[in-house]
Amino acid sequence: MSYPGSGEHVLLTGANGFVASHILAILLERGYAVTATVRSQKKADDILKTHPSWKGKIDFVIVSDFTSQGPFNALFEDIKVPFNYIIHTASPLNFNVKDIQKEMIEPAVMGTTQILESAHRHGGTALKRFVLLGSAVSVLNSFEDMSREGRPYTEQDWNPVTATQAIERQDTVLGYNVSKTQAEDAAWKFMKTNKPAFDLAVINPDIITGPMIHPISGPGSINETNHFAIASFIDGTNPKVEDVRFPFYHFVDVRDVARSHVDALTNPAAGGKRILLISGLITPQLVVNIIRKHFLALKERVPEGKPEQVLPDGVHPTGWDMRVSLDVLSKGTSEGRWEYIDLEKSVTDAVQTPIAQHLTSQDQAQTLLRISAAIQLPTTHISFVKMDSKVSRLPLFGGPRAWHASDWTSTDDRVRGGSSHSHMSCSPSSLVARFHGNLDITTLGGAGFASQRTTDEDRSWDLSGYDGLEVHIAGGDDKLYTITLKDETAPKRPDGRQESTLSWEFDFHARDEKRIFIKWADFKPTYRGKEQEDVKPLDLTAVKQISFMIRSFFGVQEGDFSLEVVSIAAVRYKYYRDDPEEEEEEYVMVDEKLGAVSDTPKSRGWLSWIGQCCGLS
Repeated sequence: MSYPGSGEHVLLTGANGFVASHILAILLERGYAVTATVRSQKKADDILKTHPSWKGKIDFVIVSDFTSQGPFNALFEDIKVPFNYIIHTASPLNFNVKDIQKEMIEPAVMGTTQILESAHRHGGTALKRFVLLGSAVSVLNSFEDMSREGRPYTEQDWNPVTATQAIERQDTVLGYNVSKTQAEDAAWKFMKTNKPAFDLAVINPDIITGPMIHPISGPGSINETNHFAIASFIDGTNPKVEDVRFPFYHFVDVRDVARSHVDALTNPAAGGKRILLISGLITPQLVVNIIRKHFLALKERVPEGKPEQVLPDGVHPTGWDMRVSLDVLSKGTSEGRWEYIDLEKSVTDAVQTPIAQHLTSQDQAQTLLRISAAIQLPTTHISFVKMDSKVSRLPLFGGPRAWHASDWTSTDDRVRGGSSHSHMSCSPSSLVARFHGNLDITTLGGAGFASQRTTDEDRSWDLSGYDGLEVHIAGGDDKLYTITLKDETAPKRPDGRQESTLSWEFDFHARDEKRIFIKWADFKPTYRGKEQEDVKPLDLTAVKQISFMIRSFFGVQEGDFSLEVVSIAAVRYKYYRDDPEEEEEEYVMVDEKLGAVSDTPKSRGWLSWIGQCCGLS
């Protein structure tokens, strides 16, 4: 699919943030050239560690102080290709401050006006639009009387809160409201006074929830809104629903926020507009109802409250008149309509993301038990022993290595005139990638195949220090699938198609959730579906390609197919490698073909990588 603006140059600030990470994913998916600012080289490195497929697709620039004009001046002067658009998300969101004026308000205002000034002075005629991540708190009234519902807010409203009120009360929530209100107001005043060549669009979302794909280092990496609106009911912060009051009672999913920013770049209707993003109501009771409904094993941990009472006693929040904003948003879509992600999906996806599993701080065994419970997996998949180097994994896809649709491409029998087709449906926020499509046997007289292979021809994995490949299956249709490895990049024919080359293949059936551990020796050298003899061994120091395939086996299987994959990882089991110092009885052997694990509390869990993220290793 082609997108308007594809190939044009975008500057994205604060690229490692909660919202910005989703914006970055969409920008790359839509084919934009991206320059991204971060505060340090480590933050840039962390982004690429979290999303390896983004390597080489982003130009990172270190801006340690975004409240100063100097770094942005240098950035504009040094770029070789002028920017066409700017998306500015960098802004302080830290409620643990001592000086509200200096640590919240001033950085937000200066961080906005300084980059606007640099863009005006050095952006040139190529720069068309500046999109600012604002907030609904600059629209609503911080002193709203919650005892009765007022007149619905519109794009014309401004929060009357002042810095003096926030400072006198030493209220950091009010301080944040002031910072966002003054920053947006300063942006509009700048546009009116300076009349730059570019125009301005401001996106004002309410409470932002949903899955987290930004780099994670620990519990502190959970963004503020996800923590107070969702995580606080799981980690023990809020043991009673009745005692909780939210500062605001409307939300929007982070994926909608990101999409609105990227759509606004090329949407003519967005220029000069304040755009409200409000999906629907969010209350403490609605959140716990959703968690308890979808994560049954968390019921004892998450307070029940009063399931039928949606709003807290005495709370009647004012609503939003979204007609103008919905019209603008709709004009930015190819379908001509805007649809929001609902609260149920937003909350469940947030809880299911690896980050939500950082919420516990008990001993390792109990922590992992709760992680397992949260996603309703049997405890036989969780390790109760210390997670050390005796079992080592190199994540390739899934788990801590996010899934990206751009990592995969189809190689179906259509290259030989067939009609089969396949897709790999996934995204950075996906817990599971789905290999699916249709296997046709009529066009080629009984023959047929469909496959998805990795895309980066320059990629190479050194797997020589591992014993085999572990594929974690979430479920399937019980058809016979093949996973394939190649150690060379296939040459291309004049028509652009790849030549057939030697591959190493392993066949497996998939129906229920299981792990499949495949020793390297079990991958069979194969050429065009036929096993080969007397060939060179697989070069494990330079594995170039991984693929999933389904074959018809000349009419044995056909039709729609679906395979769900949680992760792919290279695995080293030291006891399997005959290390004499290891005690083999402490660990479970994974069946090579079935991926079965014994019913023992010492089996390695499918979320063991979360333990590593949590610092439990």
